[in-house]
Amino acid sequence: MLPSATSARLVACVAFLWAAPREASAAVEFAGVLVTSEKTLFRLKDGAAGAAAAWVQIGQTFAGHEILHFDAQQDALTLRRAGATSVVRLKDAKVQPDASIVIGGVVSLGGGEKLEVSRATLVFGQENSFPLREGLLCLITPTRLPDGNIRYRLAFERPDADGNPERLSALSIIQRPGDPISLQLAPEKNRADQPGLALAAPRNPSPPVSPPPEREKPPRGRPLQKTKP
Repeated sequence: MLPSATSARLVACVAFLWAAPREASAAVEFAGVLVTSEKTLFRLKDGAAGAAAAWVQIGQTFAGHEILHFDAQQDALTLRRAGATSVVRLKDAKVQPDASIVIGGVVSLGGGEKLEVSRATLVFGQENSFPLREGLLCLITPTRLPDGNIRYRLAFERPDADGNPERLSALSIIQRPGDPISLQLAPEKNRADQPGLALAAPRNPSPPVSPPPEREKPPRGRPLQKTKP
């Protein structure tokens, strides 16, 4: 029989391992963050369970996982399923930091309603979907240009009468990395029966970064002049 002190240490070690949060299974994917003036949303995917990707909040449940806590510094979500606690980290946040970009800005929805976005995580080369309000989605595809600027392809969708996605408008803008995006949505005048939304470009967009002008090469020297004999 083991001494009592050794037994106590073993029991304490087992209890610590049981209580410590574990990495969530690879099936659960933390794919995006959206922080607005109204709420904070997390986009989760679970390919193994066959559940569709969804935006969830703290306290909600996704594919059997309860959302407990979000660590903004580590970009990590703490989940709980069947009494076991696990941690899932934001995709590309640590492994490939250059694969994503964080943006912010203001979206004017018309009628004086504004939605301030303090953080939205985008993955380069992919269409990122964000819910602005019930039934209205913002689709953003960022592309890094050779001169260092970022091109954003933006579009807005909402379900039509049959529940199918209807694209309302689209726009492409070029801005410097880190500059806030300001968008304005207004009802379309030609659809009085079922008003749509028109997407306007930023009123005062930041000028993109221009490549430095090429410097003129100084003359190597005066050309030789022929002298008459």
